[in-house]
Amino acid sequence: MEFSYEFYPPFWKKKGWRKQVLAAAGNRCQVCHEANRTVGTNADGEPFMRYLQIAHKQQYLTWYPEAETMVLCQQCHREFDRVNNKRDKTDFTFTPIGQARISAIYKRHSYPVGLVTSYHELRAIIDAQSAGTVLVIHLEFNLTVVGRGKYVKTHAGVEVVRETGAVRNLWIAFNRRGTALHNRLLYA
Repeated sequence: MEFSYEFYPPFWKKKGWRKQVLAAAGNRCQVCHEANRTVGTNADGEPFMRYLQIAHKQQYLTWYPEAETMVLCQQCHREFDRVNNKRDKTDFTFTPIGQARISAIYKRHSYPVGLVTSYHELRAIIDAQSAGTVLVIHLEFNLTVVGRGKYVKTHAGVEVVRETGAVRNLWIAFNRRGTALHNRLLYA
């Protein structure tokens, strides 16, 4: 996912918070242990400056204010993302859905979680959430909201709270194997 502050809690923009997190890690990468702003050499022997970054251990929890993070240099961050953010190889389908804006409700606030264009990406976001997470999905086509759904992630799958418009029966797509989930429909 491309970096955008839209999908992060507001405190991520504060430099004081960043300094605090880097200091807690000893101003070193937590993988290779290289210090911040040290000069390294790339594969071609050319020098480059190492800068530390704050990385999320789970890519689809950037919205969550209490998500686990770690301090990594650019090289380790790139490698971490390459290894840990692979797509599920069992799903070879790419089914476009227009555009789905996903938000999570946490402590009475709405946090943007992601903006996706396929069922596969939508399922990956849903799978990454912990049980009890309330998600709201706005399905857009030609920049117009054509449906809205509210769901709760449970240990057994996804519970539908409400689905309207084009998102009716969207919960079926949350199941990897395409079989019906045992969900209760709760219309509030």
